[in-house]
Amino acid sequence: MLHLLDRLDRWNPQRPYQAWRTTVVLNLCRDHLRKRGVRQRAEDQLRLLPESNALPDPHEAASGRELREVITRALAQLPPRERVAFVLRDLEHQETAAVAIAMEIEPATVRSLLTLARRRLRGILGPALAMGPQRSVGGGDA
Repeated sequence: MLHLLDRLDRWNPQRPYQAWRTTVVLNLCRDHLRKRGVRQRAEDQLRLLPESNALPDPHEAASGRELREVITRALAQLPPRERVAFVLRDLEHQETAAVAIAMEIEPATVRSLLTLARRRLRGILGPALAMGPQRSVGGGDA
């Protein structure tokens, strides 16, 4: 109630009060859940760290960054529809039906786009991941 009172000066009298009130309360709840989710993820990551060493291993951090860069570059090479389907379904773990609704296509089309995206990504990432750490160590003709 205090939150509503603090924002009462932002209410437009031409808009129904109940709709405005509901919007303010929903936004407050969403903000609360978002903050709680961020905090929970941070706490979960801390729990995964070894107790004797609170800082992540620099080598692992660099490897993770490098892997993210390789995957980001590979995703950028996908056609837009395949990339959207892949990110929503495989990276964000949304249901196929939800992806279909979001993309305004049929679920069968989502599955087809996923098959194409996965095939392209195997072709793009296969050689990059097979090289592994050797390519970053600098074993060239220098």
